[in-house]
Amino acid sequence: LKDEYNIWICPNGGAMRDRVFRVGHIGALTVDHNTQLINAMNDMLKRGLL
Repeated sequence: LKDEYNIWICPNGGAMRDRVFRVGHIGALTVDHNTQLINAMNDMLKRGLL
């Protein structure tokens, strides 16, 4: 996601480390930002990268 969409995700620790990740943000977050994240994740899922 970082290279193609400039969206950074971080791995989570603990028992769910293989199922959960974190998305952080700095500053004001808009509905458009959330839409971009969802669209990027859907694209990566379709391509088998997530």
